[in-house]
Amino acid sequence: RSRLSCNYENHVAKVIFPSLLPATSTITTQTTMLASSLSAIPSTWQDTFSGLIHESILPFALHDLGVSLLSFIAASLWLFIWQQFSRSKILASSITRKIVHVTCAPLFMVLWPLYSSETQDPYVRVIAALVPIIVSIRLIMTAYEMIPQDNLARAMSRTGNPKEGLRGPLYYVLILASSILVFWTSSPAAFITLCQMCFGDGMAEVFGRKWGKYTSSWEFNKSKSYAGTIGFVICGFLSSIVYLTYFNSVHITDVNMQSAWGSLLAISILCSLVETIPFGDDNITVPIAAAISSYLLFH
Repeated sequence: RSRLSCNYENHVAKVIFPSLLPATSTITTQTTMLASSLSAIPSTWQDTFSGLIHESILPFALHDLGVSLLSFIAASLWLFIWQQFSRSKILASSITRKIVHVTCAPLFMVLWPLYSSETQDPYVRVIAALVPIIVSIRLIMTAYEMIPQDNLARAMSRTGNPKEGLRGPLYYVLILASSILVFWTSSPAAFITLCQMCFGDGMAEVFGRKWGKYTSSWEFNKSKSYAGTIGFVICGFLSSIVYLTYFNSVHITDVNMQSAWGSLLAISILCSLVETIPFGDDNITVPIAAAISSYLLFH
């Protein structure tokens, strides 16, 4: 193209679009200034801003809500199954209630690795705790006849009376929620506490009924036998080992198993002795003893 043609086109542009030239110049200047400003920001800040934009926790939070929903549905189905066994007289209600007591929280713990590690910890533990919190609300509403009595109240109470749900069953789900909110997966204290409550305390009654007549009872509490206490220690100890091994295998915890055996045995013995105390409610005192001792020994 000739120089004359280029000059002509520039002249036409100035005549037809005179207002665009200052704007274009201003935009170019502002762009240059913005680039200079961004280059002055430390690289760590840029990485942070990029993470906030491109690595939103929303997808992971939705995933965790889905896991909690799945857990709640699975728990409801599990309770329904054992309630049907009780209704059909295949198993006594005392047996189905004990099965529910021993298995519900441990089965939920098996699902904990499904929660995403990308979600910030304070949020994921609240999302996980929604499962026992919703169950506790159902127990309270059923007890006060705000909603019809359902399988939950029948399966978790001794006589099927919904008012019973305000004691042992409510304590059970509140201890589960508290373990999640306080410890979650940041400390082995969460699942050690639940193992002592579910397997230790739950199986102590089974051992006591089965073999208590062959052993003596504690002098300060005739309703508790040596057999029940031994059963508590065995089941609380072994279940804690199993779950610690499990969480180590999925890289949630990193505890030396060889050094953990003695601590787990000491915790189980302590909790079994607390369970024999003739005053207080062992549904509360045992988990508290387990939580404090396991936190101190594994912190």
